[in-house]
Amino acid sequence: MPAHLFGYRLAHGAESIPRGHVVRHTCDEPPCQNPAHWLLGTRGDNNRDAASRRRLAGHALADVRGAIGRARAVQAAIAAADPDHLDEAIAAALVAGNPTGAHQDSLF
Repeated sequence: MPAHLFGYRLAHGAESIPRGHVVRHTCDEPPCQNPAHWLLGTRGDNNRDAASRRRLAGHALADVRGAIGRARAVQAAIAAADPDHLDEAIAAALVAGNPTGAHQDSLF
């Protein structure tokens, strides 16, 4: 079970996700575990969200590595970073997936 589904159920009860619904990320960050960023909807809602935001320059969904590749790159950057320069390492990992140079929002 993906962590965000488990977290949603912890926050809202084990039976809180109706059949046919998914937990969507309003921030579009797969590793995000912030309950304030979760929203119930259908798979169609989730697909429409992604399609509309994928075209936004600098958005997480526009990353050339894809969402999983972006998450893995950030994870690797965090693992390799000097703790005093963590923010810079994350910023560099985000920029690497965005060859247009458009601004990408911070992770959280």
